[in-house]
Amino acid sequence: MYRRGEPESPKRANAVLTNLAHSLALVHGRRNLNMGDLPRLAEITVSTMPGDASSIFKALVEKGGELDVDDVQRVIGSEHPETARGRMKYLHATDVLEFHQPGQGKRALLRLRSKFAWCGSGELRALLGFTHLSIRRGCVTPLHLSLPGRCVQPHHLLGLLSSRHE
Repeated sequence: MYRRGEPESPKRANAVLTNLAHSLALVHGRRNLNMGDLPRLAEITVSTMPGDASSIFKALVEKGGELDVDDVQRVIGSEHPETARGRMKYLHATDVLEFHQPGQGKRALLRLRSKFAWCGSGELRALLGFTHLSIRRGCVTPLHLSLPGRCVQPHHLLGLLSSRHE
């Protein structure tokens, strides 16, 4: 059984990300954020997850929100499936992921909890570099989406990234 750690305050996480975002702009001689800052902020946000959680989460996002034991085993470089299964159980103790074990001989899966289903979106895949972004007039559109007019405003994406800590 795994016990949840002490969650970080959403206000603190939001303040850290906001300060980091402003610092990125200043380093590049700007006073405001631009769309080019979002991929770096997304990567930094995800990379702050402890241990293997970051690489497992990235793989889960890349695959659209679901990994099985074999996937996790490859991601963490484990020789034994039980090591991967243990990591999956550990991540189940978070508010972001859930581990489904339907029974003997059935495929066990690590999935995004419904509250975090947006993490499997094309927008986050694009921000983490798994697909390409099309940036036009203040909005972000993943190129692989064929939905006409699909646009995510920059402030909405920053809000999504910081809500990961809520």
